[in-house]
Amino acid sequence: ADNSVKTITADYFQPIKNGTLEIGLKITDSKTNNDVLWQQLINSTWQTDFGKTNHFIYKEDVYASYINLLKNYKKLTVQAGLRFEATRSDGMSVTTNMKTVNKYCDFFPSVSFQYKPVKEQQISINYRKSIRRFGFDIINPFIVTQGPYSYHQGNPYIKPSYFNSINVSWGYKNKLVIGAGFSAVKNPTSYGYRKYGNTDASLGSWLNFSAGRLYNSNISYTAKLFKGKWTSINS
Repeated sequence: ADNSVKTITADYFQPIKNGTLEIGLKITDSKTNNDVLWQQLINSTWQTDFGKTNHFIYKEDVYASYINLLKNYKKLTVQAGLRFEATRSDGMSVTTNMKTVNKYCDFFPSVSFQYKPVKEQQISINYRKSIRRFGFDIINPFIVTQGPYSYHQGNPYIKPSYFNSINVSWGYKNKLVIGAGFSAVKNPTSYGYRKYGNTDASLGSWLNFSAGRLYNSNISYTAKLFKGKWTSINS
């Protein structure tokens, strides 16, 4: 496997009254070239096993820009941002002579509030939209034998997952933190199976589902021991 990632970034930071302003650009070029060669020794001669040999090339370009504004008030800190991403990916299975091209773009807003009603306490409310892309290894359409009745095939048409997340937390003296959150997910991914042709074997692949929901809650407590020489974090 020959993998390369090239990145160019440009960021601008400007202090403003009671806050900061940030603007930036980022371009990422990723390419992976996976050439798996299987051979069998037949009559003292190494011969290529075309049932297992697999050559797959994947290229992904991501163009992103963002703006972020932070403002501080007496007891309140507000941060708001907006990010734009445009993605183009090209997958080429040299083995099966199959090429897939995907293009998608979207805006990703975020906003957070941190409020201190008293010195020892802090309340935080955060919202953000984010994207979770798939790994390069799960889009190769080549069928891989895992066992006599089990096969795996990548999904070149899989889509990234989008998360709209809200999190709320309460902190006390930077020691005790209690929080909860919710995420609405578009195009969540999960591994699924189907029957492989007219055989008794199963074919597994990564699939998109229409929607999903995630709920979470947490509590953590940090304690300093022996005059600050030891720290205990319990969650």
